[in-house]
Amino acid sequence: IASDMDKPDGFYLILPEDAERFLEDLDVGLFFGVGEKTEQKMHRMNIFKGSDLKLLPLQDLVKHFGKAGSYFYNVVRGIDERLVVSHRERKSIGAERTFETDLTDLEVVEEKLAAIIDIMWKRYEAKKKTGKTVTLKLRFADFSTITRSNTSSKGFTKSELDAVVMKLLPAKDIQEQGIRLLGVTMSNFKEENQQYAKQLKIDFF
Repeated sequence: IASDMDKPDGFYLILPEDAERFLEDLDVGLFFGVGEKTEQKMHRMNIFKGSDLKLLPLQDLVKHFGKAGSYFYNVVRGIDERLVVSHRERKSIGAERTFETDLTDLEVVEEKLAAIIDIMWKRYEAKKKTGKTVTLKLRFADFSTITRSNTSSKGFTKSELDAVVMKLLPAKDIQEQGIRLLGVTMSNFKEENQQYAKQLKIDFF
């Protein structure tokens, strides 16, 4: 969570004495494990911040979110008993930015988005893998969040990525509602062994 708070550098220090306040002030959509549908459900329950989530008893969270309810109850209190797996492979590469004021000018949104794409692309190039799916994430002024994706079997060049992501922007919604957050993610990576097998097939054709 902290690495997403200070884009593009991705470095944000949370002192132990500040952790409780940090979690209470955090948008629920930024908690690990809260996807788009879960976030929308929480919003319908008037849960927008960690402080709202913290008010609900454990039994209520379990009632509404099943097993995940126990996790939400603990994580907003800074409790996470999952094992740390340092060698786990990342399944996506992305970058996002939250804005202090809502953006309604489409040209400004496109400018900000282009910068976010550039940051994501640098991280993606360092990965040295081919991602087949790009996802645009938008959070509006009312905290509702949507994602739009595009998949290419061969992956994307930088210019293709720029064009595809810009086409995913919902211009009318942006102008009417205003944008609070923009994010771009690359995922669905080709397996290395699949790429190697494909290369062998070409070499020996």
